[in-house]
Amino acid sequence: MLATSGEFCFPDRSAAQCEPIQYISGMTQEVKQGVGDSSDLLLTFGINDCDAGAARISSQQVQEMLRPLNNASEICAPISP
Repeated sequence: MLATSGEFCFPDRSAAQCEPIQYISGMTQEVKQGVGDSSDLLLTFGINDCDAGAARISSQQVQEMLRPLNNASEICAPISP
């Protein structure tokens, strides 16, 4: 693993809040031909173990969310008491 992002969620359609259970179940990259090598990520996700959703996010936006990791122990390290 080379990078990670902060916590994020897909807001509920009816309210500007996040459902308590969300998980990304699929992801693919869509390359836009003739648009200067830009691309989007297409995501499918589950909501509250009973609904499904889909979203599109630009690869540039994902790059801006990432922060590099020096090594894997940064995310696997136990929390100190």
